[in-house]
Amino acid sequence: MNFLNFNSNVLSHRLIVLTILLLSTIANYSQETNISKSELIGSWRVDETPSLNGISEEDKVMLDSSPEMGIKTKEGIVNRVLSFGPKGIFSQTYGSGRQLNGTWTLKGQMLTITSLKGNLWEQKIVQVAKDRLILEQLAKGEFHPIVPILYLTKNQ
Repeated sequence: MNFLNFNSNVLSHRLIVLTILLLSTIANYSQETNISKSELIGSWRVDETPSLNGISEEDKVMLDSSPEMGIKTKEGIVNRVLSFGPKGIFSQTYGSGRQLNGTWTLKGQMLTITSLKGNLWEQKIVQVAKDRLILEQLAKGEFHPIVPILYLTKNQ
């Protein structure tokens, strides 16, 4: 009988420890995902080198085999600026001067950009700091982004 009491005490102790660990993990996760909209407001320029370095080897081979596609990919990144307004207004200006306008919303770490035509882009905020923003561009259906991570610096 003492053996059974010992086992139930050990089991009870383990359940308490596991519960505490689970609750602390949940608390840490919720703190990490709580991003304020005010942190995004402003103008952000894409850092070309780290963003382009994130292209997979498979996609690099594809871009090397199609120089036109490689040029378009690079032009889509170089001098690209994303602007987040305080009332959910979004604009993106490419190096070519072409502009995309729409709205943005934030839920946890998920940033959703909607163009005026109704196209949606979902991105996960990996990191946001005073002058640094890292966005993971999510796949749209079976299509994955050639540049999966955008590294941005806040314009001063």
